[in-house]
Amino acid sequence: MTQTRRLIKGTQLTSAEIDANFDGLQTGTDIPSIAAETAARIAADALISSNLAASSGSSLVGFLQSGTGAVARSVQSKERDIVSVKDFGALGDGITSDTVAIQAAIDAVNAAGGGRLYIPRGTYLHATGLTWKDGVSICGEGKFSSILKYTGAGVAHSANYSNSVGSSLQHEGFKITSLTGTIGIELTSASAVTFRQVEVTGVSQTGFTTAGVRLSPPDVSHPVISIVFEDCDIHENAGAGITANVLANDATNHIVVSNSRVRANGGGNIKGTSELLNWAIVNNDLEASGSAGAISFTDFQGLVIHGNYFEQAAGFPAISLGVGATSNGLSIKGNYITGSGAGTAITLGAAGFAVQGIDVSGNTISAWTTGIDPVRIVGGRIGPNNFTSCGTDIAAPGANCASLEIQRANGTFDFYGTIGIKNAAMNVGALVSGGAVAGLAVNRRDTNAAAYSWYSAAGVMQLFDSALAADIVQIQQGSGNFLHKGKVYPGTDTAALQTNAGIYAGNGVPNNANGADGDFYFRGDGTQAGNTVIYHKQAGAWVALITT
Repeated sequence: MTQTRRLIKGTQLTSAEIDANFDGLQTGTDIPSIAAETAARIAADALISSNLAASSGSSLVGFLQSGTGAVARSVQSKERDIVSVKDFGALGDGITSDTVAIQAAIDAVNAAGGGRLYIPRGTYLHATGLTWKDGVSICGEGKFSSILKYTGAGVAHSANYSNSVGSSLQHEGFKITSLTGTIGIELTSASAVTFRQVEVTGVSQTGFTTAGVRLSPPDVSHPVISIVFEDCDIHENAGAGITANVLANDATNHIVVSNSRVRANGGGNIKGTSELLNWAIVNNDLEASGSAGAISFTDFQGLVIHGNYFEQAAGFPAISLGVGATSNGLSIKGNYITGSGAGTAITLGAAGFAVQGIDVSGNTISAWTTGIDPVRIVGGRIGPNNFTSCGTDIAAPGANCASLEIQRANGTFDFYGTIGIKNAAMNVGALVSGGAVAGLAVNRRDTNAAAYSWYSAAGVMQLFDSALAADIVQIQQGSGNFLHKGKVYPGTDTAALQTNAGIYAGNGVPNNANGADGDFYFRGDGTQAGNTVIYHKQAGAWVALITT
């Protein structure tokens, strides 16, 4: 009788049992030794585990992205799309120094031809400044998550990009902080670099004693151009927030600060020296700067300040421009500028240095001793602006202002400038403006050769001939029946100026106490028969010349 034995998974049979119960099968020939098979399987598993655990293990695992046309590649290839500072040993625990690891990561991405360097969540300490390299964009998980904390005493992060390789970089989503450093980020040569959602802080104006961010190109051959700060937070640095410490004119160009918070910096929020080209400061929070002011530029060519919010402490200016050299091209529009009842909100120009070509309008300026001080402006307009609680809305323009139009709150216009009259090369009497020919000059004579200019002095409007260095026409308000009077000096040489004829106009008979011999008087009401309309003064008395 054939016996049936039920085999349960995991049951082990001896060779004798197999020979006795399975007809036609012999151990050692048709069925390998169970012990040998098990040992081989264990060895294979150990080899696979060892290979996968090796540094090249991910190259043994395949990866295929979903979607038509996707190409299979290894997991290693996929993971190398992103380089992390932790790949080079950084811990980000806020205790261990990660200086060497972070710099090694930057160098590796640069050597590979550039790419993104990822900073995972954590606080990364570094006591030595880090050098950013061409082609490396630094990206974190956000300014509250990825924190680079500098504990040294110099520049935390420096970049000297070549303008070709180092262009089109985007640094975003991290914080740079220090209690001890001098500069947070310093760019000495850069092109087309964007900072987005980057925070730089010296913590309660303790660290970064020179600046949070400094642009310091050494010359025009190594410029800093096309730099954008967008949605950044640069605040509470002991020095300036953003400063351009330029060693050569024209070395910074096309700088944009937009939708950012550049605030509470001890050395001023945004400031610059030397000649800065084409800056735009738009839609920012620029409150609570130090004594240097929220925005302070000594020299610029092309500056836009639009839609910003300023809130300053007592005596600290909001905007101070063109105080070190002649500057050109300025637009200040749509800003809200509030103070604390003292100081000047906007100062334009300085003695010896003019701001040329301006438009300051549509701003709300509140609680200042003086709203706008046009120290020296050549060409442009101020107004309309909205002033509230200011001691003086607009200070009296400086004596050297020219071609300046001011629109007051009551709708009136003041004009400070020139309307020239040229009688050579152009038609005699043609009105021209600008250039060497002055025009309607208030409290200012134009001394250029072959130029005529109107100006006022002591209530008398006078026409000045710079070639003769003398006034040739005077017009002033009279009194009594001498409502207006003028004086004409004929002749073309100095000697002829000794003779003159005054021209007066009024109503009624002229008083002999007025006028001088040789003067003429035109009677405005002398239109009836028998009335004298023109008088000539002779020997101290007015003599009728023409009677109707």
